[in-house]
Formats: sequence, structure tokens, C-alpha cells
Amino acid sequence: MLKKTLITHNALCINQFMGTERLYTQGEVSKIFAHIPGNTLLYWARQDLVPCHDEKKDGRGVHRLYSIDNLYVLGVVEKLLAWRIKPHIVQSLVDNIMDSNLTLEAGVDYIIVLELEATKEFEAIFLSKEDGFDELTDQNFITSAIVNVTGVKKLIDDRIKVSDV
Repeated sequence: MLKKTLITHNALCINQFMGTERLYTQGEVSKIFAHIPGNTLLYWARQDLVPCHDEKKDGRGVHRLYSIDNLYVLGVVEKLLAWRIKPHIVQSLVDNIMDSNLTLEAGVDYIIVLELEATKEFEAIFLSKEDGFDELTDQNFITSAIVNVTGVKKLIDDRIKVSDV
């Protein structure tokens, strides 16, 4: 089954998690993503490219806490930006993921970002391994990015183990 979601500019809706899920501080996220400069991570957070689970402000600044799903989204954002997808399109994709309560745990193995040739609008397609890519061949798309979500999740999980957080 092909899961299509048109990227739209929606307000960020952060998923609420129940239970005692492990949350990561900004410092821990910086250790997990040590190859990305800390200022870049802060910029992405300020631009809402990366959703956080919780945010508290005090006299010392803003303190963000991130869930594992937030870290997976951060990994996807990193890959999309590496494909040179424009930040406002990445933001729309993140908004879409959060607004639709689509977690990257829900059987999404690939995210494909396509540009419609006729309109120059972007569309994101979320695929599981079972979907295959056959249904994409009939469309007039320019493939802008393909992100292996399963690979991103494994990479993040491995970074968490290695970073000792």
C-alpha cells in the first residue's frame, strides 16, 4: 500500500508520550550527533526543524528535552538537508510527520521526497519495505531525496550506545 502525504505548512504539533520514556537533554543530543556542530543543532531547534518533546524556559535560557522519536526525526532532517532539500521543505515534512501523528516507528522504512515537474510542488511518500517503488514509475516526478528510515533509526540507536548517554 502506498502511503502518500502532501507536504503542507501546518503548525507544529508535538506528540505527547505516556509512561516513563527516556528523554535526552540538549547536551546528550550534542553527544549523539557529535559530528554536527552544536550551534547547527541549536539553529535547527530554533527554526523548528527538529521537534522536541518538552521545552522549558528559565533565566538561563531554553532547555529542550528530546524523545527517541525526536532523535529519529533529527536523523531524517540531517539526511534531507544533506540531499540539499531546502529547509522550509524539510520543516513542512517534519510538521506533516508530527501533525499526522506518524511516528517513524509505524512501519515507515523509506521517505521519498519528490518534486512534481508540472507545478514544482513537493510531495513526500512514506513507504514500508513491502510497498516497493513500482508505483512511482508512472508519475512525472523528479526524485529529490530518498531516506532509508530503518537505516537512520539503527544509526541513531548505535550512536546512543557509543556516546554513553
